[in-house]
Amino acid sequence: MGWSSRYAAVILVLAETVAAGWVDARPAPEDGRTAILRAFRTHPVVLLGEVHRSAEMHAFLRALVASPEFHRVVDDVVLEATNVRFQPILDRYIAGDSVSRDSLRLVWRNSTQLLLWDSPLYEELLETIRAVNQALPAEHRLRVLASDPPIDWPNLRSASDFPRSYGYRDWQTTEVIEREVLARNRRALVIIGTTHVRRAEPKVDSLPTRPEREGVGEALARKHPGAAYSIETAVGTSELATLVRSMASPNRLLPVRGTSLETQSSSILFGRNITFFRVVEGHRVPVTIDPSRLPTLRDVIDAVLYLGPYSHEVLPDANLYRSDPGYLTEIRRRISILTQVYGGDFWSEELDTILCCHP
Repeated sequence: MGWSSRYAAVILVLAETVAAGWVDARPAPEDGRTAILRAFRTHPVVLLGEVHRSAEMHAFLRALVASPEFHRVVDDVVLEATNVRFQPILDRYIAGDSVSRDSLRLVWRNSTQLLLWDSPLYEELLETIRAVNQALPAEHRLRVLASDPPIDWPNLRSASDFPRSYGYRDWQTTEVIEREVLARNRRALVIIGTTHVRRAEPKVDSLPTRPEREGVGEALARKHPGAAYSIETAVGTSELATLVRSMASPNRLLPVRGTSLETQSSSILFGRNITFFRVVEGHRVPVTIDPSRLPTLRDVIDAVLYLGPYSHEVLPDANLYRSDPGYLTEIRRRISILTQVYGGDFWSEELDTILCCHP
């Protein structure tokens, strides 16, 4: 047997050994910022799962967008926390034009998600991108793309006025990415909640998800295979964070494909007991999914960004509501409408907690 044949035989044996699980193919962690920028060499879109209002998450995001290499690699930042109706205001602000704070606040205050984006972290992220642009020539400046549906709160008076499609927001984000990024051969970092970046979601049965209800990761994988690189963020004591903390230090990215992570069940993301409710003869019937039926991590995400221990959530400043009774009244009006839309009040308790317990 010649040298080349013996070499090929050795490689084959090693490959089979790894496939059989006899070798621990531990993921090689990389600096998170470096790895994310490298992903743009092969993917025009990077979906970065955001842990909402996490101090660690936003420290990482601000450092990422402010890094000298970022504007050379990325053209656009797609931000979940912004209403597409106010894209012109957002464009002027990010370009460095004079925009009043009251006008700028419309961008995130008027979204389908109440309270969440009032955390100062989102304004700080926009401020960071605006500051980066000030040092760049116009042709190299970053653009921030709003991606929440164009809800028009002043003209919504009841639950019947709430467009049904706004209950599933991912279609809007997918449309923005297709129109403003892919169709124009640009590259975009998409900052959106972790559940939206996954290429597959648990299903009660084998029926495909209706297109208007697909997550961004699902829709892009179906319509534009290979276009998006999906990154799940792990922080604190989540099951995923507990798994990867022995493999990496904070702010490191761990690849999934070709490593010991790829065969992990995605139940580590969704939870061990996943229950859906199916309407049967007018009654809601709980249906629990067997975790063994869930896809592997390789089918759902491409990498895990580990941010380390969770220190705190940055909630909105209570004075934001106390000093503006009109806005507080409007928030309570919106809560009343959305409670009817979704069949449950998910905001009043949090608002009261902010008003009562935070300076």
